[in-house]
Amino acid sequence: MNQTGNTDLIELAVFVRSPVLRKVKTRLAAAIGPEKALEVYRELLAHTFKAVIAASRLSPDIKPVLWHRGPVGPIDIPAEFTMDVRPQRHDSMSENLHEILRAPSLTCRGVIVIGADHPTLEPGHIVTMARLLDGHPVSIGPAQDGGFWALGTTVPLDGILDRVPLSCGDTLIALETALEARGLSHVRGPTLWDVDTETDLNRWRKEMEKK
Repeated sequence: MNQTGNTDLIELAVFVRSPVLRKVKTRLAAAIGPEKALEVYRELLAHTFKAVIAASRLSPDIKPVLWHRGPVGPIDIPAEFTMDVRPQRHDSMSENLHEILRAPSLTCRGVIVIGADHPTLEPGHIVTMARLLDGHPVSIGPAQDGGFWALGTTVPLDGILDRVPLSCGDTLIALETALEARGLSHVRGPTLWDVDTETDLNRWRKEMEKK
């Protein structure tokens, strides 16, 4: 994320887990079974890939990069999804986020990290997060559960996440507090929600029926 770099590209770091039975959506699997939970996760992956492909076409400065945890083989990457594929090298999400956000990139002016759990993700949401970085050093996509679905930055965020508990109801507030303590201004983008529970899944199915 080096503003003196030689390109204007924004790296879209798509964080995914390999769709392996009993390794994904474990909280949901406790309610609906591991096989069905795996099917749901595959649906979410396909939805995310579709949105990312469309966003990169709408905004050519967005460069998707797939960061996978687990073997890449089971991931059904669409043929038109031309992107770099890189492994997440650490066991914890926090460490993997640190690797991307703490050091300036030599090739991109910014980076946006997103996950693959957001059933209402649209191409426009991704483009909005990128455009917010045109006027702010940090953009955050809030999640309805108190976390964030996207985090974008044009400056190194090394150490910022050390004080941010991930995957809890206070994550967003803790992140904003840590940014303010560093003197970094930030702006919020669209709010989305995740599929973590059977209630979330039923909500998604009902919304799909309306379309």
